[in-house]
Parts: sequence; structure tokens; C-alpha cells
Amino acid sequence: MSNKTLTGSIALTKLIYAPYKTAQGNDCIMIPIEANKLEVDGNGGVYLPIRFIIRPEPDQNGQDGFIAKRIGTKEYKSMSEEEKNDLKDNNTDLSKKLTPIIGNVKDWTTSYNNATSGSVSSDVHQAPSNGEPDDFPF
Repeated sequence: MSNKTLTGSIALTKLIYAPYKTAQGNDCIMIPIEANKLEVDGNGGVYLPIRFIIRPEPDQNGQDGFIAKRIGTKEYKSMSEEEKNDLKDNNTDLSKKLTPIIGNVKDWTTSYNNATSGSVSSDVHQAPSNGEPDDFPF
């Protein structure tokens, strides 16, 4: 069985963010839109185009796949044939710069479907017995 590929996008502007301000005393990141080839819609939304690669078997680290940044359709169509070919080869400087791996994917459905007990895993957060939530940072 071969890898399964899914594509999508993340609406970065749906996160809490500041359009531009100096970070004095605050931990923050600023991500350049043009340099990262992010997509911008007519309403000021900024999107990170992504692709998911799902492997038929977990890798040596127990991951079932990964998430990589991808080039959006509009940006891809504006590229030269040489640039398009460079993107297809995952080992070129252009490919590494514009389509880096940005995360891993773990499929938990198999683990839960094969569970032999009805108890909740110890790594799953549960609310305190008084029904009140823990001290969340926000």
C-alpha cells in the first residue's frame, strides 16, 4: 500500500495574533507572508497551505505520517517550469525552503479501536473530581 496524500490549509489569522508590533517582554513570532508564500484572501485572511502524508505503517519513531508546507495553486501556476521541477525533487534548496516538514501525524484511531479495556488512557487529561477545570493558562 502506498502513502496517502491529503491537502488543506490552516487559517493563521484565526489564531490570536498581532498584525505587527515589537515584542518587548513578550514571546512571539512574526512570519513574513511573501517570503513563506502564504496565501492571502480578499478579507485579510492569511492561510498556510499544507499537505499531509499518511504512511501505511508507522515509521521508526511511531509516527504515521507528516505535515509539510506546500505551495498554493496560484503561486505554483506563477512559477517557471524549472522552479516547478525543483519543487518536485525534495532535496533541492528551493524545495527545502518552500515546502519544509512542519509536523508529524499520529493516528490514534487504531490504538483506541484495539484497546482491550474500557478505561481511559493515563495520558488523557481528565477534569478534577469536583467537576471544576484545572488551572488553564487562558
